[in-house]
Amino acid sequence: MIISTFPSKNIIESKINDMIITKKICACISYFKIRSFYSWENKIENHDEMMVLFKTTKTNSEKLKKEIKTIHPYEVPEIIELVASDVENTYMKWMIESMK
Repeated sequence: MIISTFPSKNIIESKINDMIITKKICACISYFKIRSFYSWENKIENHDEMMVLFKTTKTNSEKLKKEIKTIHPYEVPEIIELVASDVENTYMKWMIESMK
């Protein structure tokens, strides 16, 4: 799974079809609203953002990270890969099948 944050859902929704359907590098994308606090250029910032969970396989993770980077509007995008220690078998089969 890859996680990232985006400034709005419009950016996410405008790119979902290309990532999921056409390129088949991601089985599912889930997102939800968050509030982020961070230091940027010696100032404390806080903004509403969208946290995005990109569900993919290890095989596709590098391609997906590159794709996220190309569409991302931030100068320093948050792109973090989380390796799952256990994934329910039928879900994993569905993910693999959906990205063929």
